[in-house]
Amino acid sequence: MKIEQERIARTIVRITEDEAVQNFKECYQDVFMDSDKEDLPHLAKSYWDDCKNIVDRNYRKLFNDGMTMMLLGKDAFGTVDRFFLDKRRAERNNNVGSYKMELVVVIDCGDEMITVEEAAINY
Repeated sequence: MKIEQERIARTIVRITEDEAVQNFKECYQDVFMDSDKEDLPHLAKSYWDDCKNIVDRNYRKLFNDGMTMMLLGKDAFGTVDRFFLDKRRAERNNNVGSYKMELVVVIDCGDEMITVEEAAINY
């Protein structure tokens, strides 16, 4: 028999779908405002694809594509940034041993809860 014990530090970010969509719209507005006219066709295509994923509730794809902060917004930036910095630092120092860090995003869509695990988050 083998028994393993792990301490898990789990960071859970809870957000409603409405908040995620609002953050997404505000961030994209900033991106469009800061872009050059040559970038507009590419941005418009990306915006269309990302909007389609939101309508389809394909949030895991959006997080995997690096849209993490555009969906979570600036209130979550410090927490998410600190999580990834601490995790990289622990891995670099081989300090992961019996201590495990996890990040989970839970999106409350009203009729369903969508959980995005750390493995699907590209930050």
